[in-house]
Amino acid sequence: MHTITATAMHPSGEFYAGQSADNQVVIYENKGGNFRRIRAKKFDNHYCAGYACAVDFSYDGQFLLSGDERGRIYCYDWKTSKAYRVL
Repeated sequence: MHTITATAMHPSGEFYAGQSADNQVVIYENKGGNFRRIRAKKFDNHYCAGYACAVDFSYDGQFLLSGDERGRIYCYDWKTSKAYRVL
């Protein structure tokens, strides 16, 4: 288990994203106040270990955005978990 340095709630309120110190964003499902990790959704390929990089969702919940130690922003597609664009 690694430290989660930043968090965000999906606009639907059903999912919670946490920027983990092991270079990935972990996703938890929120069911009635109980959280369960969704291991099928894996957002990685960015480097954030040792930094408190932010994580957030687009207003419609279609994209997950994550910072990186080099100042880049990774935009992931929520449904496929694939990197959509790097800014």
